[in-house]
Amino acid sequence: MNSRGMDLSPTDIFKARIIGDLKPAAAEECAARWEDAEEALGREGFADLFLHLRMIYAKRRGEKELLKEFPDQVLSLYLPDRAEEFVNEVIEPYAEAYAQIRDRNYSAAVGAEKVNAWFKRLAQLDVNDWRPAALWALRNHGGDPERLDEFFRALERLAASMFIRRVYSTPRVTRYAELLRQLDQGQGLSSPAFHLNAGEKAETRARLDGDVHPKIRRYVLLRLDELLAASQGVTYDHALITVEHVLPQNPKLASQWTRLFDGYQRAHWTDRIGNLVLLNRTKNSQAGTYDFATKKAKYFTGRTGSVPFALTSQVLQQTKWTPKVLEHRQKELVGRLVVEWRL
Repeated sequence: MNSRGMDLSPTDIFKARIIGDLKPAAAEECAARWEDAEEALGREGFADLFLHLRMIYAKRRGEKELLKEFPDQVLSLYLPDRAEEFVNEVIEPYAEAYAQIRDRNYSAAVGAEKVNAWFKRLAQLDVNDWRPAALWALRNHGGDPERLDEFFRALERLAASMFIRRVYSTPRVTRYAELLRQLDQGQGLSSPAFHLNAGEKAETRARLDGDVHPKIRRYVLLRLDELLAASQGVTYDHALITVEHVLPQNPKLASQWTRLFDGYQRAHWTDRIGNLVLLNRTKNSQAGTYDFATKKAKYFTGRTGSVPFALTSQVLQQTKWTPKVLEHRQKELVGRLVVEWRL
């Protein structure tokens, strides 16, 4: 690798340490298993896996670079006498679990689609520090899809609440580390770290009922759309998804919007859930200021005369867009999320 100008990665160095002292036959087999796992995940994904393994074993935020911490926190448990076990019982099954999460290809006789749906939801978050707990669950309960469904429902609820509350990195990672400790102790779904306290629930509800932070809008609206679509027996998967305001952010002074909403009402409603919809097209700043009837006909409706999102379809059923309509819609939509996440 060095002769081709590629720097050795920490995983290359770990591989040399693990396989170097094995007898030739065992070394060859372990090297093949290691390389298969690395090829399946790709070089970047394989490196990412080792970061997650450090978290699973150390159960605390990394303080130094992986090359310095991983040997003490993980490899020391297996070297020198259990090197083959590390490859066969750690690298191989955790790499398989990582691929299942990334590719949403968990398989089981029944219930696999529910588990893969949780992977899809979790992947829509802008952080991945939930992943060590997910890997732990697949490694320890991969043969029980019903239990995995319950586990990932709880994990997504916790992750979504912290995402919505914009909990920053250190307390977020600390929470997941505590969860891993409790899981290793056998507490399972009753682990206290899984559960939101009264203050966390109240803050999550308040964030959902107020102006929705731009970074969480898409996730919240996708979850809402999924809940609405499920009641109709329909699910959606689009390559391009954008968020649009029904009441425009910057309406023209002489527009319908300034007659229907005074300044206070516009400030109150513009960025709330009730005023937001999903589109599977790029944003059009000019179309965004159309009056309500024109916006429905020319912007929210596709070429076929239909709209692909249940959330947006609800808006098309409205004949007008007023503060009263928004108040009702806000209450209904936030209420659905409160029920779904047990807030």
